Amino acid sequence: MKRTLSLLILSLFLVACGSPAIDPATITFAPPTGATVTVYQVDAAASGAGYIAHEYFLEQSETILGRKRTTGEAFTRSTTNAIEGYIALDFASDVPTLAGAEFKVDITTLKTNRVERDAEIRQSFLRSNEWPLAYFKATEMTGFPADYVEGQEVAFQLKGDMVIRNVTLPLTFDVNATLAADTLTGAALTNLNMTDLGFDPPKIIAAVEVEDLFSIWVDLVAVAE
Repeated sequence: MKRTLSLLILSLFLVACGSPAIDPATITFAPPTGATVTVYQVDAAASGAGYIAHEYFLEQSETILGRKRTTGEAFTRSTTNAIEGYIALDFASDVPTLAGAEFKVDITTLKTNRVERDAEIRQSFLRSNEWPLAYFKATEMTGFPADYVEGQEVAFQLKGDMVIRNVTLPLTFDVNATLAADTLTGAALTNLNMTDLGFDPPKIIAAVEVEDLFSIWVDLVAVAE
């Protein structure tokens, strides 16, 4: 009876927090091959990724935080270029299709404009000191225009699974990308809730509140092998 109850509690916890994840550190990229497949490797120096959080600074924030700032809403943006991965396209037809895509980001290197915020995020929220890597594997590309012309920017959706903070979640990125010669450039954005990752939004009583919903952004430059 106790074992049954324990399994039930564990099941409810996993439903609330997403599926348990594999460790991204154990994943080795395996780009697809084929006569019509081109693999574009991420140029980390020219790429970046991070999160965007929506904050609200309350009337007492200046006094409590000990620094001058305007009350009201603000956005915090983090960034890192510690990103690796690839996207593979199949050119068997006039319109390219997704052959595969995988990305890893070292989220211990995410930085905002405040060092103390970054340390707290690493320690207590993303807990990237324990789970340093985020991983995304694309499974489907939808909405790609049938009248695609190389060199023009196109908009589409990239669906897949994100592993972050020991949780796996299905996510869809809205993407704007351009393919010119051997270089693929793109910007991608998706939204998710902090509570989906198993933690409540950061909060300083009477000073700062953070919205549950936040964004993950990725800017990519990838070059054909």
